[in-house]
Amino acid sequence: MGDVAFSQSPLSAIINGNFLVCIFCTISGVVVSLYIFNKPDLKDLGKHMIMRYFRLMVPVFACFVLVFVFMKANLFVSEDLADITFYRGWIQIYYNEEVNLLNLLYCSLFKVWFIGDNTYTGAFWMLTFMFWGYYLSCILGIIGMKAKKKILFFYVLLVLTFFCVNYLYACFCLGTIIAYVFKHKMGVQNNKALIGIVCVVAGLFLGGFPTGVEPDNIYKTIMFTSHETAYQLYHVMGAFLVVGGIFLLDILQRFLSAKVFLKLGSVSYCVYIIQGFVMYAISYKIFLWLYNMNHRYLVDMAVVFGISTCLLLTLSWLFTHYIEKPASKLTNIFLEYFFEKQDGNYRG
Repeated sequence: MGDVAFSQSPLSAIINGNFLVCIFCTISGVVVSLYIFNKPDLKDLGKHMIMRYFRLMVPVFACFVLVFVFMKANLFVSEDLADITFYRGWIQIYYNEEVNLLNLLYCSLFKVWFIGDNTYTGAFWMLTFMFWGYYLSCILGIIGMKAKKKILFFYVLLVLTFFCVNYLYACFCLGTIIAYVFKHKMGVQNNKALIGIVCVVAGLFLGGFPTGVEPDNIYKTIMFTSHETAYQLYHVMGAFLVVGGIFLLDILQRFLSAKVFLKLGSVSYCVYIIQGFVMYAISYKIFLWLYNMNHRYLVDMAVVFGISTCLLLTLSWLFTHYIEKPASKLTNIFLEYFFEKQDGNYRG
């Protein structure tokens, strides 16, 4: 009962996966659009747009290979864990399919980017939206480079349109709106801190709208449509308010600019890529080993969480420095044959 109550609490915003995905997409829209708005010209944009595929694809391919080997060797242990937790939902959904080398190449090079696929890791359903959302932000940024402020009406229309297509694309559009407002200094000038706090708090409240269960508390009073549409709408709105509010809070921006967060940000993509593999291939086994020894569920989970976090960050650092960065450098060298040499500060 406590879990259900927490899932409907505004506090659940900090662990609500769908809401956090909306925040990520909104931030991505801001970053890409600001990059374009701040460029005097776009000579190197074409190269970055091509590099985007290779920079994202190579680490994913490496992860797919690891998962492929473990699936072929039958090294995942989800069945045993499901017996202990009495939960047979997502624990048993993944890594049960028959795979082969042709399937590995098809999924890693094409399907996961252009169609959508989560055969090799459950979280990879996001990759399609990350991939196309980047190009959407590029287009919106180019449109707004020399446009008057009335372009915001066009952006809002696109937000409504893309929400009907897929709500995550609407987040990228909202990110462009935030970037445009910030670039042209159209934001609030007085009481910025107060308004920023109100925006962040309101955004977190909306972000707490439950996804896995229909609300029976205060959130029920604002559910004017189906549950699915409601949580998508409120999570998109919440992400917009949170990200926009952060732009009004200088102290929060300085806090998030600390070296530790910048370091985490540099490996965040690889954390996202391999977290499913680490959980299924390693964390589960460590938990089963500990639980079979002492049967202390909560203590064992806490220990596994600590070990898994350290291991995940270590593997992510290795992936970033020995796979992602070298792949970006090689792609950049290759593309020099087709484009004039430009600065390589932006990683796409």
